Amino acid sequence: MIALAFSLHPPGRLALSRVAELAAAGTDVLVVNGERDPFGIPEGTGKIRVVVLAAESHALSRSPGEAGRAAGSWLREILAGSGAAR
Repeated sequence: MIALAFSLHPPGRLALSRVAELAAAGTDVLVVNGERDPFGIPEGTGKIRVVVLAAESHALSRSPGEAGRAAGSWLREILAGSGAAR
């Protein structure tokens, strides 16, 4: 699963965390967030990998290709590890 700009919580409302949703995914998850995202940035744990893009906000609009490259790299890694045909 790939989550682009995952909203961890509403701005300024840290107590309303959505981290349990990521943990409940039951599969490998890539989260791509901007370092200035006002909705928060989850931590990478277990099957959750987090890529934080420098100078990006929640919109990931400054360099959208970076999000695509992060997703492509992660997908290649996941497919290679699963033994899937390339």
